[in-house]
Amino acid sequence: PAVGATQVGKKLQLQLAKNKVLAKVGGAVTIALSDGSSIAIVRTSSATSGFVAMNLSCTHQGVTVQQQGTNWVCPAHGSTFDKSGNVLRGPANSALYKYPVTATAKVVTIG
Repeated sequence: PAVGATQVGKKLQLQLAKNKVLAKVGGAVTIALSDGSSIAIVRTSSATSGFVAMNLSCTHQGVTVQQQGTNWVCPAHGSTFDKSGNVLRGPANSALYKYPVTATAKVVTIG
């Protein structure tokens, strides 16, 4: 789980210094939302802007996907998504929902 996520208006901000796993490409942290769903923030490249934030509800039937290696897998029917949320294997046929992300060297902002 993410450490130090704060809500600023309708956006979430995540301090990179408190989430060291995001320093490496492939690193991921999760944040539980108040509606019961979860999102993941994943480092997809070494660029300052190299992050993606996605909802972890499978696009097939809404079951929360779980990280397995660098992929995300739905425990219900086996849909598999890559680290950026794109479908690798169905039955899901659309990518995980992605949120807008901006980043600096210190903070990732989602929303």
